[in-house]
Amino acid sequence: ILFMKALIYLRVSTGAQAAKELPLNTQKEACLRFAQGKEYEVSEADIYVDAESGRSMEGRNSLQLLLDRCKDDREVKAVIIYDISRLSRNAMEYHGMKAIFQKRGITLLSVNEPNVGGDDSASSWILEFILSGFAEFRSRQDGEKIKNSMRNKILNGGFCGYAHYGYKNVQEATSSNK
Repeated sequence: ILFMKALIYLRVSTGAQAAKELPLNTQKEACLRFAQGKEYEVSEADIYVDAESGRSMEGRNSLQLLLDRCKDDREVKAVIIYDISRLSRNAMEYHGMKAIFQKRGITLLSVNEPNVGGDDSASSWILEFILSGFAEFRSRQDGEKIKNSMRNKILNGGFCGYAHYGYKNVQEATSSNK
């Protein structure tokens, strides 16, 4: 069996997410199993990781390295992601990266979204389009919730962020144990 070369991209947004929500090792193991099942070869040097990555592509150094490698390495035949939101939560950025991959003959594959990287049918296209839009929607929705929670905290006499000079930061017990 001839194995084709694949790259894996893993990402978490925050340290908290890395620790409990969607740990990098969970993503990595799922992507490696997926690659093996699809008969792709992946070495440790083929795995790109961005931890505490920030909101835009510019803040993700490993993603930039992966994109550069895709431009230079003609042996790369696929990029494997855990799901669309791990690559981007911005639909335009996502489709821009996918176009870069397609231009170089690289297939983008998602472990949890089998229609990604499937055929070029209209139904696969619309499902992928919806999923990338939904990833952006969730990001925007989460931002609105956080903004509203912070506004409410301030209106009720609280403070968002670290205490000002001369005050002490303390962990406050809440009903949710956070």
